[in-house]
Amino acid sequence: MESKAVFTDIKEDVAGIVNETVERQLKSKAYSPSDVQSWTSDITSEILSRLQLVSANFKYIATCAIMQKCESGLNVSTSCYWSTNTDGDCALKWENESLYCIVNVFSLSLIHICRCRRLLTCRSRWSPYH
Repeated sequence: MESKAVFTDIKEDVAGIVNETVERQLKSKAYSPSDVQSWTSDITSEILSRLQLVSANFKYIATCAIMQKCESGLNVSTSCYWSTNTDGDCALKWENESLYCIVNVFSLSLIHICRCRRLLTCRSRWSPYH
């Protein structure tokens, strides 16, 4: 495993993992209210497990929402306060004939967090020590 601590270095890998996981898990599925909870859990668990193999220098947060395709609207928004130099996110909207799936993955660099906690004079605006 390479030591990568900047999100732009792993962004393509993250997007690929998210897309592959959702495609494999939901490709042949039709919306089923009784199964959605297990599907979302399986998707996020697999994504997080696979991301640790890409780089352990990040904390990862994964969310997954599955909605039945019908005549209703859905608006989703996220906002983060983080270091744009090291952290990042990946979002995927996937659909088949009966459902929509929206996955968000947030990646927070541990290297930056550790450096700021060790240095009392850290000048980063993200540091809690200034």
